[in-house]
Amino acid sequence: MGTGVGAKGRLNSAILLGHQEGKWNIGLTYDNRFAGRTRHADAERINYNLTNNYQQTQVRDDDRYEETHNGKLNLDFTPDKRHSIGLEVNGNIDNQHNIETLLTKIKSNTQQFVGANQRVSDERETGKSLEFALNYNQTFANPKKKLAILLSSGQNRDRQNTDIPTTQLDNAGNPTGSIYKQRTRNFEDAGVSNARIDYTVPVTAHATLAMGYKGTFRNIDADFVSEYQQGGNYFVNTAASNRFIFQENIQAGYLQYKGSAEAASGKNIKYDLGLRAEQTNNSGKEGSGKNLFTNSYLQFFPSATLSYYLSSNDFIKLGYYRRINRPGLGQLNPFIDITDSLNPHGGNPYLQPELVNAIETGITKEWNKNSITVNLFYRHAINSIRTLITLNNNGVALVLPQNIGSNNTYGLEAIASFEPLQLWSLNASVSVFRQQMNADNIAKDLSNDAWSGYAKCINNFSLSKNSKLQIAINYTAPSVTPQGTRIAVYNTDWGFQQKISKGRGAIGLVLTDVFNTQQSGITASGKDFNYYRNFKVDSRAVMVSFVWSFRTKLKEELLENKYSND
Repeated sequence: MGTGVGAKGRLNSAILLGHQEGKWNIGLTYDNRFAGRTRHADAERINYNLTNNYQQTQVRDDDRYEETHNGKLNLDFTPDKRHSIGLEVNGNIDNQHNIETLLTKIKSNTQQFVGANQRVSDERETGKSLEFALNYNQTFANPKKKLAILLSSGQNRDRQNTDIPTTQLDNAGNPTGSIYKQRTRNFEDAGVSNARIDYTVPVTAHATLAMGYKGTFRNIDADFVSEYQQGGNYFVNTAASNRFIFQENIQAGYLQYKGSAEAASGKNIKYDLGLRAEQTNNSGKEGSGKNLFTNSYLQFFPSATLSYYLSSNDFIKLGYYRRINRPGLGQLNPFIDITDSLNPHGGNPYLQPELVNAIETGITKEWNKNSITVNLFYRHAINSIRTLITLNNNGVALVLPQNIGSNNTYGLEAIASFEPLQLWSLNASVSVFRQQMNADNIAKDLSNDAWSGYAKCINNFSLSKNSKLQIAINYTAPSVTPQGTRIAVYNTDWGFQQKISKGRGAIGLVLTDVFNTQQSGITASGKDFNYYRNFKVDSRAVMVSFVWSFRTKLKEELLENKYSND
């Protein structure tokens, strides 16, 4: 159980029960989270070609309450040493209530007051999900021969209702006229099911052949209604209301050959060759039954790695792979969120998957209790999914995800683990890379090019046999978007844990974002606008936790931070 205090109170608790009887093993888990969160945002947009809608400044404050309940059942049956069957059932209930207050002021290009309004969005959302997973594993007399079968299915049911009253204000901030009322309803049912079979068989004493099949089936049925009030009654805005139905099935088969050999120098060599073929079929429809699109395509994804071992722990690695990143169901949902009428955002049902070709090479070295890995990488992607802003003549900027032409990324990353002292160990990772984005397919000369990177260091201090202190430092450098940059993000978290009663219990204290530095923001510009936005969440919080195990010692090395600062 844990409790936290930031700008809002936070509480979470969990209970885990397990029992083993002969060949059966059963486990039950329940956890919950109750959290409040505030967020403040400042934004400004300059519209170069709109003299009477030239400068838009916005101040936004969010007050959100979140409630989450999760339950999980695990049931395992092991009839003998070579066979096992497992069932996992997960249930989730989410409730959110978010009140967003947005103050907007508009000035002309001569800094004359044009208008102002306060827009309040009272959003209430409930979400329910249920997931099943059934797995079967079999081993054989030869331990290199294996069979695994996995069947899983998950369904989500989300319901969101939002009331949006807008009050016009004069230059002094006083209300003028009547309140204009709108409301939206977004009901969404989505599901993802998977079927997977993996079979590995030894080919020689030093090589194995793996083969398998994976089927993925995705669907979404979203019904969105936008209404406005007139004369005391609500009327449907048919131009902004619709129903979106999306279905997709992906059939994939793969072969993977792994082996090792001895080089002429006597050094060991390991190699891995693979090929995956994917057939994708999907379609999108409007509520009226009209087809928006239908796609059917076959794609191949090769991969290859070669590792040359300088010693048993030190090796050089070279690899190539081709991958696919598909848009999420939320990114495909075309409905427009109007809580900010000047910067509405939504999804894009016409998104295509991103295709990535990558080459990596690196070296790994281990000694005593230390290790370091350094990699050089190059990735070329087409159809990368990025958010773009389009300014309309009425001063409204529409924010949608779109496929950009290409995205090249190359750089260096290093991961290290050290133990400078017996009481102090650290894990660190750092990456420096250059991104080159080209979105000429959207607009001429729409591209960006810059260096970026990130660094993370987790320090662990063993103050005594039962006491641990952890200090985590995170930094993400400014990164590029097709139209601008994201600002740097940095913070540090501290955690302390004291185990009690011979390791059966633990008391923890965590301080998140100790110096209150974590924030996010973007800058963006086009031929007709310049825009910036900065978000600050109440990320600094104190969390106190108590954990107790009735029959076994705790497995946690350190207390985990249970709270997201997004």
